[in-house]
Amino acid sequence: MNKHHHKPYHRVERIKEQLLREIALQVRSLKDPRFGIFTLTDAVINKDYSLAKIYYTVLEDDKRVSTQKAFDAAKGRLRSELSHKISIFHMPELEFIYDKSEEQARVVDALLAQAAAEPPIED
Repeated sequence: MNKHHHKPYHRVERIKEQLLREIALQVRSLKDPRFGIFTLTDAVINKDYSLAKIYYTVLEDDKRVSTQKAFDAAKGRLRSELSHKISIFHMPELEFIYDKSEEQARVVDALLAQAAAEPPIED
């Protein structure tokens, strides 16, 4: 296998990590009170770099809607700032999506704990 074969993958990974890092920094500088305490969990960039889906979770459940609104309001500004920080031919559109996987993991953990606590069924 030649080593050039893996290059596009590494580039996407590098850009993804850079996007997540820069977005987190930029959002802090916005000082928008609608943002809850959030964690950026993942980024998925499509093949032609036209769209980056940024997944996040929010610590306080009651801040979920306002955080989404704040991300939506900041999209254009964030994209513009990112284009100065990340060397990429075309800065993708940003789409912010609440990451339900952590929430679903908590539900599964709770169900497993509940099942483990129940006495075994005797035949």
